[in-house]
Parts: sequence; C-alpha cells; structure tokens
Amino acid sequence: MNKLIKNEIIKIADIHKQRIIYAREKLSNLIPFTAEKIQNLSEEEFLIIELMVNRFSKLQDYIGSKVIDLFFEVANENYKNLTMLDKLHKLEKFNIIENKDIWLEIRELRNNLAHEYPEHPELTALFLNQTYYFSQELIKIYYKLQEYIMRE
Repeated sequence: MNKLIKNEIIKIADIHKQRIIYAREKLSNLIPFTAEKIQNLSEEEFLIIELMVNRFSKLQDYIGSKVIDLFFEVANENYKNLTMLDKLHKLEKFNIIENKDIWLEIRELRNNLAHEYPEHPELTALFLNQTYYFSQELIKIYYKLQEYIMRE
C-alpha cells in the first residue's frame, strides 16, 4: 500500500469526521429534536443540521467505499470479491464493529436522509435524532479502522 494514498484516504475521512463533531457540538442544545424545534430553527441551526447530515452521509459512503477496503489491504485480507455483507462479517471478527446490524442501520438512515420531509417535521426530527446518535457510532467505527490502518 502506497503510504501517500493511505494518508490521503485518512485525511479525507478525518475532514468529514471533524465536521460531524463540530456540528454535533453546535446542535447539542437542540437534542432531542422535536417537530416544534424543527419548525422553529434559525437559519444558522438549519445550516449546521445540513452540515451534520451531509458529512454523516459522506463519511458513511467514504468508509464503505474506501476506508474498509484500505483496512483489509493493510490487514492483508482478501476483500476484492466480497459483498459488503461479507466485509461486515469480517469486520466483526476484527472487532471493528460490534454487530453488522449497526452498519446496516447507519446505511438505512443515510438513505432516509437523502429525502426531505417538509410536511412531516416529526419524521425529520426522528431522522435527525437518529443521525445525531448514529454519527457517534459511525465515528467509533472510523476510529477503530483508522487506529489499525495507521499502526501498520
């Protein structure tokens, strides 16, 4: 593995992670989100939510498309023809994820976030609360992957 490529992949993931952490800190006073809070967001709060949602989706995609494969490459594991489900099972064995269902829930949430629900603020609140919670889980997964990748 080219060290330059490895560092570049980690650098990009770190940017997404840092933006999520920033947004989580700025939004902590709104947790838990409610339909009423959603309907009364300031422009700044709305933009911070957009940041969290966008970076959550980007980090999830990036981990799934780049970081996990980098992990397997560094671990000298065969991954080229594996399905994502097979990769998740391997990640469980490496104790990177506790349970594949966490990743699947994160992926489902990411898909739900691609849609907007302006007529259903209670649904928006539900997805934002899940994003706030699962962003922490996503970062934990990333930290474990990063730790293994960078020590090699």
